[in-house]
Amino acid sequence: MYRTEARSSALRLGVTTRTEGPSLLSQAQLETPARVITQNAVLAELGEDDLALIAPYLQLVELAREQRLERRGRPLEYVHFIERGIACGISDDLGGHGVEIGMIGREGVVGIQALLGGGCSPHDVQMLTPGAARRAPAARVREAMDDSASFRRAICSYVHNFLLQVMRAAQVNARATLESRLARWLLMMHDRVEGDELHVTHDKLASMLGVRRAGVSVAAKKLERSGVILLHRGAIMIQDRNALEENAHGAYGRADRNPPETILRA
Repeated sequence: MYRTEARSSALRLGVTTRTEGPSLLSQAQLETPARVITQNAVLAELGEDDLALIAPYLQLVELAREQRLERRGRPLEYVHFIERGIACGISDDLGGHGVEIGMIGREGVVGIQALLGGGCSPHDVQMLTPGAARRAPAARVREAMDDSASFRRAICSYVHNFLLQVMRAAQVNARATLESRLARWLLMMHDRVEGDELHVTHDKLASMLGVRRAGVSVAAKKLERSGVILLHRGAIMIQDRNALEENAHGAYGRADRNPPETILRA
């Protein structure tokens, strides 16, 4: 089973829990440090000097299911380093419905468009599951990238892997069967949650895959009959991870894993 955990690191971070809203904290709150453990792979990869560049601006926020972290066409104020939960990039298809184009867990960052020089998000990003993140103003993270080559490399390494995931998704969506696409999606979600139970409905799966609900139900029932998964109301239990990978028929690759093998180094 490939369930590599993000490497933890003790960091000196300013931590304040916020549930909603884009407003910044007061300067006094921002500069109050607390010793915490991060599960985010990008933050864990940074050295102390690089962390010091953004630590005063990081805020710990709780994220609700379906909470939007980016809105298409709107300026990006914050970058979110995911600590727990799953975010999905969603692009409108030709019929005006949302289709998932990328999955982000604690291996990654939401808001990369702002770090690459873009002012507005080209798509929506929302939480697929409840979670938490450390967020910082995008302008501060860009300044850190300008000031430190190693900080910039850490961000670019993740961006590279995320782009590979998106390109892989385009290939899979064009060539793979629905059963293989469903298996890939379940594996990616399994990588990014604790335990083997995935809290997702058939309606949400159909929406994310851009297919009819009936098709998802047929594919899921086929996996259940094979003993690969167990279906519950509003949830799917992974019974046999290895068999699920086999049912992906090559659709699930290195770029889809959490964390991608090229991010975390020994």
